[in-house]
Amino acid sequence: MASKIAVETQDTLNIACVSGTVEGDGVNNGFITGIAMRDRDTNGFTTIKIPRTSTVRVTALASTTAGCVTTGSAIALGDKMYYDTVTKSFSKDSGGKFLGYALGTPDTTTGGYASGTQIASGVSASCDILLIAVGS
Repeated sequence: MASKIAVETQDTLNIACVSGTVEGDGVNNGFITGIAMRDRDTNGFTTIKIPRTSTVRVTALASTTAGCVTTGSAIALGDKMYYDTVTKSFSKDSGGKFLGYALGTPDTTTGGYASGTQIASGVSASCDILLIAVGS
């Protein structure tokens, strides 16, 4: 059976940032905020320092429940993500249990997470989620 998740513990994240970002600047994308550890590269990414956390890749498999799903609106980098205990899916539906923030799928060239829409509206797809420890 194929695995639905892959978990990686990290304290940095390669993420899209605004032009002119230099080492030491604050970087914000959606609800994700960190400190730039290097200047913005030519592809528009920097590595940010974040509290030690985990990233989980939720994979959409044809034979099982969906990975990250969208209903009324697309999922963008930094959107709050929730787990629905009834449908057993991950989405922006705040009626579920808060899990973390959407990252999407890393760029195949840079490994960074791009700004903007990660999963279009009405789609079920694989995506990475930055897990947040709640209540600890």
